[in-house]
Amino acid sequence: GDDELDSAHTTNRITSLVRKAALGRLTLPCEVQGTERALLVMAGPTEYLNRKGIERGRKWLEEQTGSMEVRGGDYPLQRGFVASCVLLSGVTNVPRIKELQQVAIEAQDNLDDIRDESEENLDSLVNDDEDELESLF
Repeated sequence: GDDELDSAHTTNRITSLVRKAALGRLTLPCEVQGTERALLVMAGPTEYLNRKGIERGRKWLEEQTGSMEVRGGDYPLQRGFVASCVLLSGVTNVPRIKELQQVAIEAQDNLDDIRDESEENLDSLVNDDEDELESLF
């Protein structure tokens, strides 16, 4: 009765935390599908960390990433919370990185234009044949 209900509740809670960690709370938002490897660590009081829940969370992460290289484990802490940590490796589709790369390309193009213009201005200032300055001495 109660033990099974608690076990089911704990399993569902862990699975829910894994989903939130992988889909909504990434440090760097990215496309999870296509990840090469992943690591799932559940932390919290031992009574809330059940093997079945961690295994279900790991399997779900395998399905989401398409990777068979997903490891899972627990980190028992006697604290008043349960936490899920998902580490993704080999992520390729990261919109923010693509934006930064585009900004870098534009900055390099602008820098080249400014450098060319600066060289032209210096050249026209130094080598102006029409208005030659007379020597002061």
